[in-house]
Amino acid sequence: MKKLLARAGVVLGAGLGAMALAAPAQADVSGDSSGFTVSVHLNVSSGGGDPVPSAGTTISVPAKCYWGPTTNFDGTDPEAFWKYYKESLPFLQGSETAAGYYSFPEGSQIEDIAKQEKHGDGDFTWYQLNCRDGVNGAKEGYTTSRWTTPDSYGAELGGQPVPVGYAVFPAAQPPPPPLVDVKDVTESLWDVASADLGQATMGRNPTIAAHDDATLVNLPTWFWVTNPVESLAQDGVIDITASIPGSPVRTHLHAETGDVAITSDAGSTECGPEQVQQAYTSGASDAGACTISFDRARPAGWDVRTLISWTGTWDGADNNGPQGGDLAPVTLISDTNVPVQESQALVNSADGDGNP
Repeated sequence: MKKLLARAGVVLGAGLGAMALAAPAQADVSGDSSGFTVSVHLNVSSGGGDPVPSAGTTISVPAKCYWGPTTNFDGTDPEAFWKYYKESLPFLQGSETAAGYYSFPEGSQIEDIAKQEKHGDGDFTWYQLNCRDGVNGAKEGYTTSRWTTPDSYGAELGGQPVPVGYAVFPAAQPPPPPLVDVKDVTESLWDVASADLGQATMGRNPTIAAHDDATLVNLPTWFWVTNPVESLAQDGVIDITASIPGSPVRTHLHAETGDVAITSDAGSTECGPEQVQQAYTSGASDAGACTISFDRARPAGWDVRTLISWTGTWDGADNNGPQGGDLAPVTLISDTNVPVQESQALVNSADGDGNP
């Protein structure tokens, strides 16, 4: 069984005590210029058949929320935020703009940070909270303003908690990394694992060299997978556990191949992952082997297709509690041509000793 134990590291920004806004624990991530696609670095411990390097791997996931540069003032200048805050207040008094008002930190905090920097008591940078559509930062563990959106915002937003939209950190300290979703982590991890799976390469017997490696009609022809690590993860099972220490984000995914289908217009079979790895040896019994008895000859060859289908499920949890679901199915297809001869045709073409 391919067993992967993935453990994502954590980078937590040390706050300014009451001056820094709370945020949920995050993965060890780095973001792109947009902030909404981040890289999660995983340390991996694996068993036999593991296609993921034991030194670790990196997956890309969309962020749910992240602290980014401010857009309406220079976040590296606390005095600029204090000025922007005071200029904005007259426009944020009505119910239609209440959410914008509540998203500001307390005015006394903004003023105090500006005074500290002005007097040389610190060097600070303000950041702005960005959350993708449909995500409320207050519900994801970011500091809430303790206010709710007025009902005038409609049924979807009315009554929802309003997150504080700005956080301050020492200038030399980066903000906490973006928040990632367990479903996104799972899907990306499965993409990485399944991308390392390959098509099956097949061995077979008999192969009559004098007749284009043909087999014989109605004779049990052995088929076996010659690259089981690549195509079957050794035994047809993938099991991965990933967690983010210091946070509730964890996931466990389990996938299996089930039977491997080997099909043609003249005969087909299905064999389990262990059975399909049994290679022919001289004198071996057909019992327990993966065989097809082609019912019709075709010297030009029958197209034989091998299908390995992976299906599975996952379960995990994040800030929103337990979650789970199905993994996206993955099917690997490989084709080969198998010439099939009548045994009588070989007799007719035999040499004087009766050998084909």
